[in-house]
Amino acid sequence: MENFQNNDTFLPLEEVNEVRTSKRKQSTPTNDGDLLAVLTSQLLHWDENRFRVEWMTKERLQAITDAFTEQLNSRNRTGASRGAISKELTNLDDVIDESIEFVKNRLAERLHSKSEAVARYREFGIVKDKSYKLPQSREHRATALQMLIEALGVYQFGDTDFGVSYWTDIHTRYTALVAQARHTDGTVSGKVADLKGLRAESRKFLTSFTYIIRGNFPDTWQQKLREFGFQKEKY
Repeated sequence: MENFQNNDTFLPLEEVNEVRTSKRKQSTPTNDGDLLAVLTSQLLHWDENRFRVEWMTKERLQAITDAFTEQLNSRNRTGASRGAISKELTNLDDVIDESIEFVKNRLAERLHSKSEAVARYREFGIVKDKSYKLPQSREHRATALQMLIEALGVYQFGDTDFGVSYWTDIHTRYTALVAQARHTDGTVSGKVADLKGLRAESRKFLTSFTYIIRGNFPDTWQQKLREFGFQKEKY
């Protein structure tokens, strides 16, 4: 008689349930705006609500709601600011790409040879992509602008159009915007991390509350949840 060995591995029941329900819509909000709205409703109706999640207090819920509101508003403000910085950088990138063509032409005229000019492009921070221009990376472009200014001085383009003064102004504006963008990105990342912890505790509380309501109102729990601020049956 052959021995058959069962090599199947079985997930714990909790993990099986998690896999089965992972793609289903949830009863608790997933969107930050919806989540904050339900938390606020819970807080407003705390005193009249006889159903309690034992480990949550009104004071703690108030603190969570206040912190969530502040972090969400702050993230939105910072994100809006980042959008304005990105737009300014994009516009300045277009100016740089257009203006560098004048520098290339002037250099070719000065050296009486386009090939000689191309051989010196790297001194000006100009690199080959699909065409010869300053690097696409904004951090690298900021560095290349400084190289460009120094090379313009060496080749005596200081007082001409698109010379040292022109590019010094662009460099000052560009590096300031790049620094602002870097700082804003770091701030947004911090806000996202802060919100992650608040979301986790909020959803844990609201999930616990929905179980209480489902247990007490097995036939009408959807209606009851709406009374407690859950505006959707599934989020």
